[in-house]
Amino acid sequence: MYDYLQRGVLFSWIKKIPPVDRHWARVYLQRKSLSVQADAFEGLNAYIPFPDDAHHREIDSQLRNAWRQRKARRKLSGRKAYNFILTSSSKKKLDTIAEEMHTTVTDALRNVIELEHQRIEEHNNALQAVKNEARRLKALSKTAQTISDIRQVLRATEEALYLQTMKSVFAQLQLENRFAQHVPPDALKEEALMRFNIACQDTRKSMGVLDLGLTVRSPETEELWQKVISNNQPSDTSL
Repeated sequence: MYDYLQRGVLFSWIKKIPPVDRHWARVYLQRKSLSVQADAFEGLNAYIPFPDDAHHREIDSQLRNAWRQRKARRKLSGRKAYNFILTSSSKKKLDTIAEEMHTTVTDALRNVIELEHQRIEEHNNALQAVKNEARRLKALSKTAQTISDIRQVLRATEEALYLQTMKSVFAQLQLENRFAQHVPPDALKEEALMRFNIACQDTRKSMGVLDLGLTVRSPETEELWQKVISNNQPSDTSL
């Protein structure tokens, strides 16, 4: 209870509160049917001589209480009272936490909730990052498998191309030499391999950018030669 024996002038405390609250106080007094100017409690009008009687002292007391409630509501903006039950053990732990944080039990509980919520968010973000990385690696794995399949097809195509080229070279040599059927195939080998290498170079040049898909390794000419001559061995016509 405000001690009016030490009060000084009624309502004089209003000049010490923030401007927005002084305006609120003027509106409050006007609603109480007191004659208050728009600049009351400001500057030269900081002190207004109201009658020092029971009626005005009651209004002054009510205004003080209303202003205290106004300040309290302002501090509680965004907050709401809740009722919940804690075990004695949990309450003791909460008191210990508040003591360690050098704060009230309410603020300690709020801090614990905020910290746990932050931990959950960080955990969920980390989990999402792991899932995203797993999806990325899975996509890379599929891409790698596709590339591997393409390389196998290209390698098979390349081997077929080399074999066909060697056959063409050997057939051309046989056409150019009418006695080729009567000489050992190895007698044509050196010329065949030379023409094969030239034909391969010309073929790859003619392929343009498609040549980039072929391997850079040299063809197994000896293996190709053996395949060609084994398919061209003369049949045994002796009786």
